[in-house]
Amino acid sequence: MHARYPLSHKVTALTVVLTLLIYAAAGYAFAVLRFPGRAWLYRLFVALLFVPGVTVLLPIILLEHNLGILGTHYGLVLPFVNGTAPLSVMLLTGAFTAVPKELRDSARVDGAGEPHIFARVYLPLARPALITVALLTAIPTWNEYLLTKVSLNDESAYTLSLGLQQLSAQNVPQYNSLMAGALIVVIPVILLFLALQRYFVNGLVGAVKG
Repeated sequence: MHARYPLSHKVTALTVVLTLLIYAAAGYAFAVLRFPGRAWLYRLFVALLFVPGVTVLLPIILLEHNLGILGTHYGLVLPFVNGTAPLSVMLLTGAFTAVPKELRDSARVDGAGEPHIFARVYLPLARPALITVALLTAIPTWNEYLLTKVSLNDESAYTLSLGLQQLSAQNVPQYNSLMAGALIVVIPVILLFLALQRYFVNGLVGAVKG
């Protein structure tokens, strides 16, 4: 189980980083910029919240097979990032909408461009929402089993969730090892949430108000 820690860390870290980079920019665009089809595109993202993930499992597997990334950790990261899109966009759009427009206008008067305003004004003020999105991305990714089970065939590439399933599937389960493995899986999640729960609550409240 310990040997699988770096593998789970790799998948979770890449998923969180890509999610924050992509959907922070998307949330800023929906909240601040004006472009054709903006409202309809935002509604489409929100509507995807009601699409069960299992319904797109087969298309994801076929697409990854055609792209040659099936069975790799990158083949897990990309669907995970895509799956976080609806909630991430909704939370970050709400957080950026709550930022006073006067701050953006002042930065524009000072000669700042959109990338500078986004990075130096909006991102710091939306930190609770960013941490909330990071938590809501990291925890499901760390615990994901179904897509991981379908995608990965090489045992050396297994993440913690599959390693734990292997322990429980033995002919004679070693319950002491199984319980120890479960503890290894759950402790990082508990510690992460306890460390960031204040930002998590503030991020949800701020996104709802926005």
